[in-house]
Amino acid sequence: ERLYEARSSVVKRKDLPRPVGAVERDQVLREKELSDAESMIREEMLTLLRHDAHAHPFLVETETKKKKKQKSNALPPATPLENIPEDALDAAKELLERETKESIELIKAKDPNYNNLAESKSASSDLFFKNKWSEKKNESDALEAARDEFSTIMEAAAALKKRADKMEGKLSVKHGGYVKRAEGMLQSVLENFGQMKHATIEKAVFENLKQHEDIGAQQRVARLQANIAKLEEQQTLAQRHYGTLLQKKQRLLALKRTANMKKASAKAV
Repeated sequence: ERLYEARSSVVKRKDLPRPVGAVERDQVLREKELSDAESMIREEMLTLLRHDAHAHPFLVETETKKKKKQKSNALPPATPLENIPEDALDAAKELLERETKESIELIKAKDPNYNNLAESKSASSDLFFKNKWSEKKNESDALEAARDEFSTIMEAAAALKKRADKMEGKLSVKHGGYVKRAEGMLQSVLENFGQMKHATIEKAVFENLKQHEDIGAQQRVARLQANIAKLEEQQTLAQRHYGTLLQKKQRLLALKRTANMKKASAKAV
């Protein structure tokens, strides 16, 4: 947490401007013709702005019909930031320092008077503009010096970009086959990952269905067992009633035979 706070942006300070609500893409990427480096910087800027707009929202006071001020707390969607390891940050810092040294060396090669800054007695008040070191007289001199410095840095950046593009072209020619294989493997990995995700979802769905089916099967078995017990009880009662009726029938037949025998004896006499 302390390391995160130390390297986080300063959007928590109330005296700095902050975006309100969702940050649209067109607000940051207005220009259509941008270099690759500028596009990457703008994309990173858009990600940081959207993350800060969600993580540290700026509450806006609104007045209702009853003249009561309320603060709107509608949050834009969350934009998670990539977790950059400490080693990667240190490596990036080292790379920036190396590029700064190379830029300074390029400036020294173009301007022999660059080293005069260390020999100047009043370096804090001297400015480099119009291809020479001069004493600062007014604010326009400082503005002109800043413009010259900016143009020099842009020339150095353009030279570095040219070298990087040339190196990128050589690497693409040298490792073009590996790049194509990596792209093919990446596509295959993404497809397999999608299939695995789909299979995981199907497994969860079928397991849920199986749980419901097991519960339903247990309930159906219980109902069938109750019906069987009831039928067995009815069958027992029916058998008892049938036995009683059978005994009554036999008793009546015996009485009938006795009566017939008495009639026959009476006729014989």
